[in-house]
Amino acid sequence: MSSTSSPSLSDFIAGVEKLDSKGTNWLLFEQQFTIAVKQKEVWGHFDGTSVRPTPADCEHPTTAETSSIAAWDKQENFALYLLTLKIAPATYAKHKRKGSVAKVWAAIVAEFTSKSLLARSNLRRDFLNMRCDPSQDLHAELDRLQLAYENLLTYDVVISDTEYASVIINFLPDSLSAFISQLSAQMKLQSRLQTTTTTATTTPTPTTDSSDQAIISPDLMIELVLEEWERRRDEKKSRSGRNKDTGVAASALSTEKPKWKGRGKGPQKPVGPEERELEEQGPEASCERAEARRWSRERRHWWRVH
Repeated sequence: MSSTSSPSLSDFIAGVEKLDSKGTNWLLFEQQFTIAVKQKEVWGHFDGTSVRPTPADCEHPTTAETSSIAAWDKQENFALYLLTLKIAPATYAKHKRKGSVAKVWAAIVAEFTSKSLLARSNLRRDFLNMRCDPSQDLHAELDRLQLAYENLLTYDVVISDTEYASVIINFLPDSLSAFISQLSAQMKLQSRLQTTTTTATTTPTPTTDSSDQAIISPDLMIELVLEEWERRRDEKKSRSGRNKDTGVAASALSTEKPKWKGRGKGPQKPVGPEERELEEQGPEASCERAEARRWSRERRHWWRVH
């Protein structure tokens, strides 16, 4: 084993995820483990290509044959040690009686491949049912969706572009979902009109099946949705600012002292020139005029009596 090209044991422990007993991370584990074991130069003990040497004379092996067998056993034990570092004790106890590392590894592959089918089915179901949290930032929510999509690809779960686009539409809030659905319908109609025009003017040529191709690619759909969301957010902030300014102005007007003197609420009684003149002169002039009228009435009454 070459120590110069092989990573250290600590790198192996840190770089390979431990196999979950339920098999939810089997595909990722298998990829990481295979690469790391090949770097440790013992992969032949896992795939069965490295066979234990057999002496020509089992009763009297030569020194070279004995050394070769000892070196192989050392590598076999090292391979088994690497395996036990990354699987649960219960899993190893279940398969350790199989014999060689190659047989133990083959049994583990068969078991967890079967388990991973159910795990991948659950991952696919959970992805298709993902929904956005309206109270959170849409950028962060779409990042969460994209990360889940990339994880599915890591586990070899196939999601077509059409399915991914449908998930995005269902994931979005209702207003944005309606926006992107309408945009997609418009682009689909435009595409069909262009196809009809082209077919009428040219000779039809065989085309590939586009059932798995979305009208709007998922990446472009996410970009358009984010632009629309940002536009609506900025418009809402601007409208909120205008309403706030209007409310401040109305409050200022309501606190001002009225500059007119009315006779009360409701429609006002028509007034003559004299009364209008009194109102313009103020309350003191009105009192003086009322006093003068009272004295005038009293004098007229006195003359009539005498």
